[in-house]
Amino acid sequence: MTSLLDQIKTITRLQLGLADISADAQLAAELGAESVDIVNIVAVIEEEFNVFIPEEELASIATVADLAALVQQYR
Repeated sequence: MTSLLDQIKTITRLQLGLADISADAQLAAELGAESVDIVNIVAVIEEEFNVFIPEEELASIATVADLAALVQQYR
């Protein structure tokens, strides 16, 4: 069974068109994600995991691990 973090990494990697990413990779600084990219990633994650992540939480997302933590929090 694939872990939640691995699933989030896969979604993020596919959305950004990257070959591989680490859990602690900085979305903006290291992966080049812009705010619209992060919103799109969150939308896919919300649909995939049937969760709602409040808009005010988006500013706290810096890494892939942050995304996974938010999914855990709002599951």
